[in-house]
Amino acid sequence: MSTPCFGKWELFDSIHPDDHRRARDLCSSCPILLDCATQAEQMMRTVRKPEGTWGGRLYGMTDKAWRRFSADSRAERIHRENVAYTDDDARRAHTAYAA
Repeated sequence: MSTPCFGKWELFDSIHPDDHRRARDLCSSCPILLDCATQAEQMMRTVRKPEGTWGGRLYGMTDKAWRRFSADSRAERIHRENVAYTDDDARRAHTAYAA
């Protein structure tokens, strides 16, 4: 069985936020996503801690770096939404949803 991460160890072993975003996107279509996440959780309980992207989750960042990355991700999402929709589009969508 071929997985999206096969042969892309440099991307999945990286803890850089941009690499993680790309790796996480590939994980979303993986047939063994849950098995991978389970493997990483089992590794967390042993001496060897995982690093990089496992099962769509990033391991190996410090808490401070993770908070900064999470804040950047939220700001990036808000920016993309603001660029994609005008205020009028948002109002129409909200009205349609509320109806």
